[in-house]
Amino acid sequence: MKFRKTFVLLSALIVLAAVFRIGFFIFGLRHVPISTDEAWPALMGMHVLKGEFPVFYWGQNYMGSHQAFFDALIFAVCGVNTFAARLYPLFFSFLFLAASGMLARRLYGRETALTTLAILVVPPAYLSMAGALSVPPEYLPLTALGSCALVLLAGIALKKSPTISRDETPVFLLLGLLLGCIFWLHLVSISYIAVALLFVFLRDKLFFLRPAVWISIAAFFIGSFPFWQFNCAHGFITFSDMGGTGDWQSAWQLLKALFGVTLHFITGIKIMLYGDSCHFTALPVWLAVALGLIICFLLLTVLLTRWRGMRLWLKWLPNGADGTAILLALALAVGFLFCRSERSAWHNTRFLLPVMSAMPVLLAAGLERLRQWNRHVFLFLLAIIIGAQAWGNILLYRAWRDPETVAKKLELPDTSALRRFLREHGIFHAYAHYWISYRITFESREQIVCAEPFNERFPGRKTQYLDEVHAAANIAFITHPTLNFVGDFEKHLAAIGGTYHQQKTGDFTVYYDFLPPYGRLKLREIDRAPWQFSSGQYPENLDRMADGKLYTSWTTGAPQKNGDQIMIDLGREEKICKVRFDLAGVECDAPNGYRLEISRDGTGWRQVYESGPVAAGFYWENGQPWMHVGNDFYTAVFAPLKARYLRLTLTAGQRRFWWSIAELRVFGPEEK
Repeated sequence: MKFRKTFVLLSALIVLAAVFRIGFFIFGLRHVPISTDEAWPALMGMHVLKGEFPVFYWGQNYMGSHQAFFDALIFAVCGVNTFAARLYPLFFSFLFLAASGMLARRLYGRETALTTLAILVVPPAYLSMAGALSVPPEYLPLTALGSCALVLLAGIALKKSPTISRDETPVFLLLGLLLGCIFWLHLVSISYIAVALLFVFLRDKLFFLRPAVWISIAAFFIGSFPFWQFNCAHGFITFSDMGGTGDWQSAWQLLKALFGVTLHFITGIKIMLYGDSCHFTALPVWLAVALGLIICFLLLTVLLTRWRGMRLWLKWLPNGADGTAILLALALAVGFLFCRSERSAWHNTRFLLPVMSAMPVLLAAGLERLRQWNRHVFLFLLAIIIGAQAWGNILLYRAWRDPETVAKKLELPDTSALRRFLREHGIFHAYAHYWISYRITFESREQIVCAEPFNERFPGRKTQYLDEVHAAANIAFITHPTLNFVGDFEKHLAAIGGTYHQQKTGDFTVYYDFLPPYGRLKLREIDRAPWQFSSGQYPENLDRMADGKLYTSWTTGAPQKNGDQIMIDLGREEKICKVRFDLAGVECDAPNGYRLEISRDGTGWRQVYESGPVAAGFYWENGQPWMHVGNDFYTAVFAPLKARYLRLTLTAGQRRFWWSIAELRVFGPEEK
């Protein structure tokens, strides 16, 4: 009879949890457009179907590409669409639910497992968001797989035998594979790995002599093989990108933020409207206070009632030790990594998401202790927790249902009119802010290819699709009031000359039909053989600017000064309209401001171009404006004029960097 009752309750909880998750998933599909964070791995999945094998997300050296391969499989069956792209987080929301129940069952028993599932039927709003949308990407999968690893670890650590036997090899093998898989996903997984190592050691102090452990280590490297292969070839760059730690003063500030703000999103006291957005709402004060006090009370109850069992882990043979220590160790490890990482901030809730592997199970364990004392108190507190989490989801539901909130606060305006305008004008390549670029590319199924003009998050790193857009003949720049990647774009265009058209469509402004100052003329490069260079301040090695070698360069060898000057004699009069300066990878040695003058006789000079800081500006190339960021050359473009002499003069100093030119090239109209 008891088994039947348990089965009915378990079935009811699973059905309710499934109905909520699927319902919220469908609601998100209807009201929240796909974002760039979601389109990013989805586009990678499309490229996996073309035979590519991305190790990490495009443009960065971390975040394993697991979703790309999952999406590729789904796309092959369901086609490329937003529904298919969001099945990945939905799948892992169910896996997390199952793993949490299994972990509670293994640590505390059947009743606690049921209570855990009851708590997670309607989870905190942050978990609901992460299961309906793929934001923040990969952190829910990491947490779900980490919870699975904890299930295996609990089975290993709580065995009565103090010695790891060969019979446990399959479990160790699977544990190693899981930990390797999530390590490839993100270095946040170190918290799970550290806890696994700690409790394997606490069970068997001679674990390093056991074959099962070494098989687990081998499995770990197999599961994370793409990570190690990439990093061995790139100087272990993932660790330099993601492994940096802040000072202890910063750690103290983050610790205060952790308890003052960030954990509130995990527990559901505050409701983040989108993945790690600065826009959020909160529960009513009375409910937030009640929920916070209940959580603290339940955690304290677990600590006080299970302290003796946890102390047994300190013994050489920890028989009968309490598994609560595993969950507490994980929570402490996650908090420590959050506070010490230089990449953490108060709104980076994603870095704390692994705490959810422990939180609902610990709360359920505390509630079960109360149930043994007073069933009515147990039901009352459980009802408040579930009610508060439901309230938070209602607040999230209301925010997502409001088109104004989605378009403005979440910065996800409708792009259908924009895409229609681009197609009508034959524009299939464009530049846009990161938050727009991948999204438009995915929504158009790569019929319109949109790229950031530079890698905003990692300047100097490769930007996907940028080469393709650079090479296109007809391009546009797409701007948005709050997604501004270029500052005052019209001011930049005015500085480099030329013409363009402008059209506002919805929330976006499109700049298109660009024409440089020399019009649509085809250009030829001027022969450099007769050239002569001169400079009153820095006459050495001037010929390096025309030796055809990018690895040699002329340089001032000193910080830039206002008035530094170079003069070039072309050897004969030529009709010219473009000068190109190659930097050979030393982008910081571009001028902080310069003026270009030309002369036919070397005495009468005419200014044809003036630029402010090159590093912050635009220049013409391939008939379109290019941003200098991340590029190793720049140009000066003007209407075709006859000249024999060119004079370059710095108009602004720069204390930190020199003025360097690896190659100087001049272009003019093709002769008819």
